[in-house]
Amino acid sequence: MVCRSDRLPTALMATALMATALMATALLVVGCPAAQVRVPTPRPTLAGAWQSNCFTVVNADDTEGSARIVVGVTHSLWALDRHLFADDACTAPTGTIHVDGGYELEAPSPTTPGAWNVRFDFRSRTITPQVDGFIAYMESLSCGDSFGVDRSTDVLDTACPALGFRAFGDCQAEHDMVAVDGDTLRFGMRPADGDLCEPPRRPTALGIALERIR
Repeated sequence: MVCRSDRLPTALMATALMATALMATALLVVGCPAAQVRVPTPRPTLAGAWQSNCFTVVNADDTEGSARIVVGVTHSLWALDRHLFADDACTAPTGTIHVDGGYELEAPSPTTPGAWNVRFDFRSRTITPQVDGFIAYMESLSCGDSFGVDRSTDVLDTACPALGFRAFGDCQAEHDMVAVDGDTLRFGMRPADGDLCEPPRRPTALGIALERIR
């Protein structure tokens, strides 16, 4: 027969052991924070038509004008039109620069959260003057000499540093970044010379916003 007085120390000892275990667990939780889990950046869907607002540009001859960018993308192809205007409200068109090709989303950007690195391949590049003055302007930049109003001229093999173009033989693709947030698309912030031909020149910040138009 076990006396009641013999059971009390045993119960107290069990309670003390349990309290010690709980305290140790609490110290582990406080002292060892959970590991940080990095949520992968979802692969963006670029397919659709996108357009920027009218924005001010400084031309190669230091005059000011404006531009609007329109982009169309499928699951494997891209096309960009840079519409140029003489006024600051995008109502007096002067010319359009068109570029298109294939593209490949490569990997999440290591420098810009929410963005992906992308390579845009070139298939064609044309310039379409819409006024005579734009023809003279392109010729003054040595971007070609066979332009005509409302006629698209192929300049893929023509180097035009003032517009950020290398000849296709020297640059078959651009290394950019892209991010999609709802109905907003952003490409990378281009450098002053517009040259993204080598991977080290890839932007590390996002540029102007384009909104989905369909």
